[in-house]
Amino acid sequence: MLLLFLTLCSLFSLSESQIGCLAGRCPNGQRGKAFGCTNCDAGTTCSDCCKGSLSSTCAACASGTYCGVGTGEISCPAGRYGGALGLKLASCSGPCSAGYYGSSPRQTSPFCNGPCSAGFFCAEGSTSPTATICPSGFIA
Repeated sequence: MLLLFLTLCSLFSLSESQIGCLAGRCPNGQRGKAFGCTNCDAGTTCSDCCKGSLSSTCAACASGTYCGVGTGEISCPAGRYGGALGLKLASCSGPCSAGYYGSSPRQTSPFCNGPCSAGFFCAEGSTSPTATICPSGFIA
């Protein structure tokens, strides 16, 4: 009995990082609450929070991503960029700038993947470096 008491005392004096989550982890986008998990607010996420933990907190979503209520981080789609922390909508910070393209998700600058190819024009939000060929007599 004394051994059980000492074991329990030792167990409860350790932090979550030392023993892990006894009740399991919350899904991404949720933090621990007294009994289980609760959603993080839009623009925030918790990717390693313990169920039943009152010390877990939600943090701003990373640049290049957005978070809905309880969703966890979602990459900004191709053709758009997320230049700030804590974005809440799939529109992110906005489309890639005209003259530039964003073929891959999770871009963090309005210049996205880079300038469009020589002889081509990229409208705002383009996802290809060869989006529109320049007409004869025009230079891009």
